[in-house]
Amino acid sequence: MIADPAHEAVSIPAERWHRWHEIVREIGRDDHGLAEELDIANTVPTRRNLYWAAIAARILAQWTTGDRQRLADEIATELEGVAAPPQRGPVGAPAVNRDVPTGVTMIADLAHEAVSIPAERWHRWHEIAREIGHDDHGLAEELDIANTVPTRRNLYWAATAARILVQWTTGDRQRLANAIAVELENAAVPPH
Repeated sequence: MIADPAHEAVSIPAERWHRWHEIVREIGRDDHGLAEELDIANTVPTRRNLYWAAIAARILAQWTTGDRQRLADEIATELEGVAAPPQRGPVGAPAVNRDVPTGVTMIADLAHEAVSIPAERWHRWHEIAREIGHDDHGLAEELDIANTVPTRRNLYWAATAARILVQWTTGDRQRLANAIAVELENAAVPPH
């Protein structure tokens, strides 16, 4: 059995949710989707929903300065921490959190799973990044990292860089950034 930790429910105390919502209110109304993602994660607290809220906070940290940036960074770190799957033991060994029965085959973290991407696809993605231009907000660098070590996590970080770029651009550059973000996200998603 290969479990997808992304869909695992996470138990978070009500006080923590309350504090996170207070932080979002303190950041203000132009929170770039953080409040919405936090509401979704609060309603359905899975690791994936918590991670999406963390990404919204990371995007916000890119857009703000001072105390608001510090708060966005703080909530992103906390959300990433609770979204991370617990470490699993080797096959046949008890799990660290005793949440997986002995003998069940688990992939420790699907984020570290290698992904096979054809060379033509990498080439096209790099061409798109060059077409977007030099102010690509880390997309080219994240693509290089993902190309060197093609794991789901590295592809997802490249997709995140593209999503940030979508926020910063308009016209054809925005269309290209959105297209590459969608492709990278699809390549990063674990098989069902």
